[in-house]
Amino acid sequence: SKCCLNAKEEMASFFVGVVLLVCFFSCRECVGASPPKECSPYEADIVRDANFVVKELQELSDCGIYRTLTLHNVTKASRAEGVYHSNTFMTMELASPWFKSMEPVESFDVMVMREEDDVSFGIDDFPVMDDDAIERFQGEAIERRKWQRKRFFDDLLRDDDDDDPMEEDPWIL
Repeated sequence: SKCCLNAKEEMASFFVGVVLLVCFFSCRECVGASPPKECSPYEADIVRDANFVVKELQELSDCGIYRTLTLHNVTKASRAEGVYHSNTFMTMELASPWFKSMEPVESFDVMVMREEDDVSFGIDDFPVMDDDAIERFQGEAIERRKWQRKRFFDDLLRDDDDDDPMEEDPWIL
């Protein structure tokens, strides 16, 4: 009957769900991943990883607005051994006068993945900065690049004036 068929389908679905859960947890254990364990946000390794994230973030924006980011606090931290990395999970408070929210401090969830000297990070949501501030920082960055370019070419011209015209160029074969 139709009633028995539905019960069989429900039982099959339940069985498939249980099998998938068992496979997921047993596979995770096979490859060596461990669940995160809470730790103090003041531990030296946590502070090191938090400072790493801030330093990396500061270098990400072309206009330089992320250079205004500073570490305010680490409110939560945990660690887990992954398959390929030691993972540190943190909730960090970053400070900047240029957040779009106009709040001086905002909270971000980040993960630092470390394997010996190889370090990388992931962040759920990047800091969103004020549009007017971004425009101002972009203008300043353009002016800074113009000045650097002018200085570079001025130095080249000055070096050319100092060269002896009779001296052979070592780069010409």
